[in-house]
Amino acid sequence: MPTFTDFIPRFYRTIAPRTHSGRPHGFGFAGDDPSYDSEVLTLTGVSKRYGSVQALSDVSFTAHGGEVLALVGENGAGKSTVVRCVARAVLPDSGSVVVDGVDAGRVPRDAIQRGVSVVWQDLALCENLDITANLFLGREIAGGGTLRIAEMHSQARALFASLNVVTPDLERSIRRLSGGQRQLVAIARAMPSVRTR
Repeated sequence: MPTFTDFIPRFYRTIAPRTHSGRPHGFGFAGDDPSYDSEVLTLTGVSKRYGSVQALSDVSFTAHGGEVLALVGENGAGKSTVVRCVARAVLPDSGSVVVDGVDAGRVPRDAIQRGVSVVWQDLALCENLDITANLFLGREIAGGGTLRIAEMHSQARALFASLNVVTPDLERSIRRLSGGQRQLVAIARAMPSVRTR
């Protein structure tokens, strides 16, 4: 069975819009713009084994600012394991993961604090909780020993407004949302503004 490293040459560096640089709308290769030179993610020699299965073997690559990279490979090639290692959902057996020049840490909270967000395929939402509780799950705003629910609702409303989307009542439980609305909550949860505290 092919491993992830068999597919590394197939990483696609896609064209990226240059509108942030003040140039006219259009597309160009990310590497053409000097503002894209910073290394935002570097994996070096990352290996991971699950029992007798070698999921990753000496994976190394660098993603630069402005690049869009696609992990491409067959089922079981290790794509999800790479993402789990970057997000610190699992730790590699060896190698390093560096985000913006700093080690990604040892636990998911470390990776989140360094700007790593993942929208998992299963969305990782708690169906019994409402929209706001899901947005702030694990990073609740609290003070004086109590949750600041009004402040979390206010930030949630501002976040959805910044995304220019209309959401149902923020106190509606996830189980009462459509599939598309659930995806929206999962994407909003990954936004940096939810990770400010």
